[in-house]
Amino acid sequence: MYRTRWLTGVLAVAAFAAFTTAQDKDKGKDDKEIVITIEGKGAGSMYLGPKGKNEPVTVTVGRKVTWINKSKAPHTATSDKTEMDKPVFATKELKLNESASVTFDEGLFKALGGKAGEDLKLSYHCEIHPKMKGELILKPGKKDK
Repeated sequence: MYRTRWLTGVLAVAAFAAFTTAQDKDKGKDDKEIVITIEGKGAGSMYLGPKGKNEPVTVTVGRKVTWINKSKAPHTATSDKTEMDKPVFATKELKLNESASVTFDEGLFKALGGKAGEDLKLSYHCEIHPKMKGELILKPGKKDK
């Protein structure tokens, strides 16, 4: 009987430790930077999200997105949406191994037309290679829900 209680106690502590560790790993996930790499040759380059695919990348409002150019050709990440004939966001021209970041804060989300509780699709392109395109899906932060 003593052995059974002891084993039950050990299992309970182990389960609690595993649960707390899993929570700690997830704790900062929304604060992490999202990295999009630019890979390929010239106009044939692509924006590759965290999964290594050219697919829409989901970004929670308040997070930072960093584009890193791994291509020998220069590239940009420039929003298709404009205000007063200027893109809502645009990176500088990125040469090989250079990077630039944009933080999609609440003000930018609203400037892009975002509304509380609704996702917002945001297309972007390379100014140098206009056929090179990417897409972000901006999700409202916890405050907006």
